[in-house]
Amino acid sequence: PDDSQVLLGGFFQHINGVLQDSAGAVDPVNGTTNWPWSLSPTFQPHNPGSCISSGTSIVISGSTAYFGANGDGGGCFDGDFAVSLGSTDSLLWQNDCLGATKALAVVNGFLFKGSHAHDCDFSPGGFPTATGQNNRLLDQSTTDGTLGHWTPITNAGCCWAGTADLGPHAMATDGSQLFVGGDFTTVNNKPQQGIAIFAA
Repeated sequence: PDDSQVLLGGFFQHINGVLQDSAGAVDPVNGTTNWPWSLSPTFQPHNPGSCISSGTSIVISGSTAYFGANGDGGGCFDGDFAVSLGSTDSLLWQNDCLGATKALAVVNGFLFKGSHAHDCDFSPGGFPTATGQNNRLLDQSTTDGTLGHWTPITNAGCCWAGTADLGPHAMATDGSQLFVGGDFTTVNNKPQQGIAIFAA
């Protein structure tokens, strides 16, 4: 928010030659100086054939950034985490729900998440795996990542190769409404393809 750094997330292991797995920050002038990043390990190391996690989404609210992750491989980090932005960026909390976090948005003090969460046993307010059940839209506390009770239903894998079982892919807000885009044809079991709007 103070234009002191540019946040990065994606499929990488280094930034400017420094080991920095999947998320980090650099200076906004030329990108050649890494911003101090004082986080506990969040992403597992890239290990093709076993576990690969990467950053998928970043949203900023006030002096906090929220990062989403997608993990390929059993038990890889798929959740999200919050970072306090300052002279050294530091981890506030981490939510370890499995299920490929694809999109995040902050609306009215809540963090909204698009994923296909299916195992949140170890997350505050979480739930165990239920056969065939994926929670593709969730809300969380911005304070500690605790799961809330907002769980609209979408289907998934309707239209494009390689997207099966995911559903939501993008989120945006005008400050009060939540806009969700993705690979779905129904929302709350009613026809609604590709984009949905949730009122304030």
